[in-house]
Amino acid sequence: MCWSLRSQAAPRPLSGEDFVAAADRDELTLDDSQWRIVDSLVGPSNVYLTGAAGRGKTWLLDALAGLQPPQSVLRLHWHVFVRDLHLLIRDRGGLAAALDHLLVGRSMVCFDELLVDDRADGIFLHALIDRMIRRNIRFVITSNVPPKGQMPSPLLHPTFLPTIELLENHCRVVELDGGVDYRDGASHAAGFSSGRWVVIERERLAACAVEIDGRQIRVWESGSGHLGVGFDEVCGRPLGASDYLALARRHATWTISGVRSLAAAGPEPARRFVYVIDVLYDHHVPTTIESPVPRDMFEVGADTAGRARLLSRLSALR
Repeated sequence: MCWSLRSQAAPRPLSGEDFVAAADRDELTLDDSQWRIVDSLVGPSNVYLTGAAGRGKTWLLDALAGLQPPQSVLRLHWHVFVRDLHLLIRDRGGLAAALDHLLVGRSMVCFDELLVDDRADGIFLHALIDRMIRRNIRFVITSNVPPKGQMPSPLLHPTFLPTIELLENHCRVVELDGGVDYRDGASHAAGFSSGRWVVIERERLAACAVEIDGRQIRVWESGSGHLGVGFDEVCGRPLGASDYLALARRHATWTISGVRSLAAAGPEPARRFVYVIDVLYDHHVPTTIESPVPRDMFEVGADTAGRARLLSRLSALR
């Protein structure tokens, strides 16, 4: 279906009272820093919302999306967007047609937890933002880093400068600067935070395998209720967020054993560990981490994109 065959639904005008009602519904009290962000969200501007992990960026984005007519707003998570776009490019015969399919009829796009560290993903993002600007689609992005912090590789960062310029010229960049990480007080009753961080030297031996996209992954336990997999197998191999999403849908709980410190793991396995924890956290999968190092020593010496968000999410574990 081409763009002109379906009109955009007008975005609903918002006020601070709308966010008060959303917070009351979720039994939350917005702090001063969150209220400053609400002032930006109720206006018509594109917003790039940055700040430390666990401060409430995702809740604010979800509240904004929930206050719009459902068919007018597209709410995306970065990992899911990349996965779905690859499939749409194949099915629709190219990037332009894939993006048109995603955006048709939308007046707002809410984009959560942007983290660009791959050149192809950077190209996708630039094309998406350019289309939204040209078609007057409002967009709101959350990220743990400002636009200049995206694509941190010194070799790749220059290729991303045009996208940074696009973001800075067409977005109101605001920082959620509250000092409270709300994940520190997470309930351990359900979801990701019902898992544990266990300090243990034990090495688990793979006893079977699961298949994902035609590839075999060796695991030590596999069933609808639980996946037991070693860090080297799930993070040391060239897997991506789409693979982790598929596994998370099959297995209700996870244990990842042999998790080394980020510095000892190496840059690529560390980056994949960020991705797998993102997926498990966002899909509320109870997760146990077995590691020879205490959690407070896990990050020593590491410099990994998404590190702050990873550590905040891991802090929710018992």
